[in-house]
Amino acid sequence: MIEGAVTGDVAVVVRFERLPGALRAAVVREMRRQWFRVQAEVVTGKLSGDPLHRPTGVLASSINVDGSDTATEFVDEPAEIIGRIGTKVRYGFIHENGGTFTIPSHDRRVESRLGKPYVATVREHKATYPKRSFLRSTLKELRPSILAAIRGAVSDAVAK
Repeated sequence: MIEGAVTGDVAVVVRFERLPGALRAAVVREMRRQWFRVQAEVVTGKLSGDPLHRPTGVLASSINVDGSDTATEFVDEPAEIIGRIGTKVRYGFIHENGGTFTIPSHDRRVESRLGKPYVATVREHKATYPKRSFLRSTLKELRPSILAAIRGAVSDAVAK
């Protein structure tokens, strides 16, 4: 028969009792740190250079951490820890996934060569856009280092 037991003074017992809370806190801290890192890389890396360039900055500013009306959030609840990074800018989906879309007919204001503006009607048509991932590709590139950082945080919490 094999039997195992943990014996020691009160400090050892207290340490083992605190481990689940300390471990969760370490994971939450590291996940939040990595969440900020991914956001920063999306904005400064992908949305400022390849695959997308920053003509207006609208898409880049929609991926923020100030809690405004975006698809970016960090959830720390008892049953789950979730970091979401996204955008509610409509053309963000088109860049991320690519595809063919139907553009409805609409009026467009055009400047003539003589300087007088006029309204032209654009007919309904299809437009095909290439896939230029900025969210999933960043996560894929950073995934190994994110997992290593979280594993390190768990190891440090257990070692304390």
